[in-house]
Amino acid sequence: MEGHLVMSAKERRRKVEFEGVRVGRLTIKEAAVRLELSYRHCRRAYKRFSEQGDEGLVHRSRGQVSNRAKPQAFK
Repeated sequence: MEGHLVMSAKERRRKVEFEGVRVGRLTIKEAAVRLELSYRHCRRAYKRFSEQGDEGLVHRSRGQVSNRAKPQAFK
């Protein structure tokens, strides 16, 4: 991984819980309850975290220009 990875508080909280699942301290079901996610969504998010690491938790639209943004010339 190059550079810094900017994570929101929500993403950092998911990381902590998923680390617990990884080491066997929690089950995915327990993590889902703590994160207030459905079991199915938590399982999907944990799979992406286990495959991609911390980068899998970061919202994939981060750093992209909004579709609703005005052109620079307009500003």
